[in-house]
Amino acid sequence: LFCPPGAGASLDYWRFNARLSRLEIVTEDNVRPRVKLIGAPVRLVVDLPGITLGQPRSQKAIGSYVQQVRIGQFNPQTTRIVVALGSQYT
Repeated sequence: LFCPPGAGASLDYWRFNARLSRLEIVTEDNVRPRVKLIGAPVRLVVDLPGITLGQPRSQKAIGSYVQQVRIGQFNPQTTRIVVALGSQYT
């Protein structure tokens, strides 16, 4: 899943590298992500305060361990990325 540079107001680039199971985020401002793990179903939630997405919400199916990655504007000041983990994740 890939967002090309320049597509968002403050989010320069993001993608989920399925081969490495790595979420890559580049912003034009210094941001301190807030990360939490939520259960039932298991999800990794990454909030980017002060970051505007500047595009519609999107989602992409990945595989078995990481089922899906979603990104959207959670509120006017926060972009949220949700990584839905598969049932194999412990």
